[in-house]
Amino acid sequence: MHRHKPVGINKHFHMACIQHRLQQLSGLSLTTQEIWKHLQTLYDLESLDEFENTGLQNEEKDFSLPRDFQSTEATNRAQSAQSTPAGHSASSSPVSSPLYKPPAKRKRT
Repeated sequence: MHRHKPVGINKHFHMACIQHRLQQLSGLSLTTQEIWKHLQTLYDLESLDEFENTGLQNEEKDFSLPRDFQSTEATNRAQSAQSTPAGHSASSSPVSSPLYKPPAKRKRT
């Protein structure tokens, strides 16, 4: 149960996991309210929750790619367009992307 911290953005999901695991291990049928109440006697859950969420308050910023990446991408597109057969668009298919790897073929058993 050490993997499930009932704090932060996913605290309710983790609580459901804790409840399920407790029921599996002990056979007790506890409600999440009972578990929350017990945990509040052991920990300051509000402070832990605030501490866990401090990294989530990000400022919204405009994003742009670095200039060297933009020039590299433009060069890759130009090279890709030159090597693409007539009638096929290099940018319309993910296969032309240098980062694309086709999925491995699975054998039928």
